Amino acid sequence: MTPTQLIYQAWQQTPQPLPYDNGQQKIDCYFADPMDKCVPVKAETRCTICGAPIRYGVPVKKALSSNYTNWAQHKAPSSQYVGPACYFTIKLNTKYHRMALDRYSFCATKNHLSILNRWQVRDYLIKPPKPPFVLVCTVSQQKHLALHSRISYQQSRFYCQFENQTLLIDPTFKPLVNFVEALYSIGISKKQLAQGKLNYAYLKDYDFDSVKTIMVKLANYVQQPSFGLAIHVATKIKEAEALSYLDLTRRAKAQPEQH
Repeated sequence: MTPTQLIYQAWQQTPQPLPYDNGQQKIDCYFADPMDKCVPVKAETRCTICGAPIRYGVPVKKALSSNYTNWAQHKAPSSQYVGPACYFTIKLNTKYHRMALDRYSFCATKNHLSILNRWQVRDYLIKPPKPPFVLVCTVSQQKHLALHSRISYQQSRFYCQFENQTLLIDPTFKPLVNFVEALYSIGISKKQLAQGKLNYAYLKDYDFDSVKTIMVKLANYVQQPSFGLAIHVATKIKEAEALSYLDLTRRAKAQPEQH
């Protein structure tokens, strides 16, 4: 089974419409059925994108627009058809405000497709579902990330397609995101974190040894491939919890000399 086949199968077994909560409003997601455009194809035909054998397909000229840019990744470039699974992940549903899967983060299991906001992505990264599954996190909402995704077959080490990066997530991700969230919650912006910087205006009143430890940790974490993903999904926690996690204690103020 290819990643797009798993995603398509998940959608087929999920009650419609699929709910999505972006934190400001709740949306019903209606994705188009690819079989509406598919035609029977000859035996031994393969999907030009994923290379899987197909019985139905959409002619390439009808399925892929002039803006499509993933030609180099095609597994069967000589084929003239896109299979229903791959077509599902890139198809626009013009009936419902030009809705398409590539505009959302999502998780697909064998029998369910979940449309996720970034905070839900965080939860899936910390506690992944039962394998097999495909996990995709979009930022730009403009790329066909499903075509680059990989199926995960275990929960301790699994893949997340984060924009153009296929990241391998392991148990070290949880302390990474906890560290990022703690800094974010005491006033270090996500932009500063992405640059590997600290805002010392928020740290000047704390014990220097503790701050130095944070600097070393940050320098190490910046080198990790999943650092950007941790920043993207990070949420704010209570400041007291953040200070406790970072082991930050305020420096004792110097007492005025008594004469």
